[in-house]
Amino acid sequence: NLEVTHFESAEEAFRAFTSTEFDLVITDVMLRDTMDGLSLVRMIRAQNTHIANIPILAMTGNDDSQLKIDLLHAGVNDYVTKPPVEEELAARVNNLITNKRLADQVRKQQRSLYQIAMTDQLTTCHNRHSLSEYAPKYIKDSLRYEFSLCIMILDLDHFKQINDEFGHSAGDTVLKEVGKLLMATCRQGDVVARIGGEEFLILLPHCSLRDSAHKAENLRSMIELSNPDGIHVTASIGIAALIDKHDNDFDKLYKAADNAVYLSKENGRNRVTIDIESAATAGMQQTAV
Repeated sequence: NLEVTHFESAEEAFRAFTSTEFDLVITDVMLRDTMDGLSLVRMIRAQNTHIANIPILAMTGNDDSQLKIDLLHAGVNDYVTKPPVEEELAARVNNLITNKRLADQVRKQQRSLYQIAMTDQLTTCHNRHSLSEYAPKYIKDSLRYEFSLCIMILDLDHFKQINDEFGHSAGDTVLKEVGKLLMATCRQGDVVARIGGEEFLILLPHCSLRDSAHKAENLRSMIELSNPDGIHVTASIGIAALIDKHDNDFDKLYKAADNAVYLSKENGRNRVTIDIESAATAGMQQTAV
């Protein structure tokens, strides 16, 4: 019950291999044209994706021990000598394909578990675990490639009052709708994370402080107009840019934006505040709105 695709040269086989999913490669060692079976194995194993792990069964009419060792070192999973015993070949093929499909299932489960571990289950935004993985990479890339990096923290105003007045189910709806709004309005490459009960954070690579302030005000306005589940919702927002004073430390960058959120709340809520030191570096006023 196997579908077999046959190629007359290693070059032809490799071209097909890189564009089509297979469960097994069976190759003779001696092939026509310039590439032999050993070279084909090495090229497959050199790929940078999961397809490099495909099982490979080599066939050879040469019973030379050194050749077999070379094949194993190159990455073949098994080999048979020609002419093969039909039952033996069938058993080896079946074992390799079965193991490969089991490995595929494990890899799929690992991806699913990773997604669960890195995603906030209520809003489907990134969570703190995911943020702790992305943030250092973004800071490192910002320094290496010299692009601006800002963060925005949004805290929904009077959220406890929403839960008390309308119930936790309504509160969950508010969080889901705000999370959906943030993800829908952010660019590819931005990271939207829910980092607390009613608190969200957005990583903004390649975004100046001035552009971040405009984006923050747009989001503040959109949240105020959203009325999820018929509930009036507003957000206090703080933004900060990665500057020398932060010593390339995400915790310091986060603290700067968090302090700006605190000032937004202190000054009446439903507003955007820029971290004072980030603003001074960019030549802007602290309060955006």
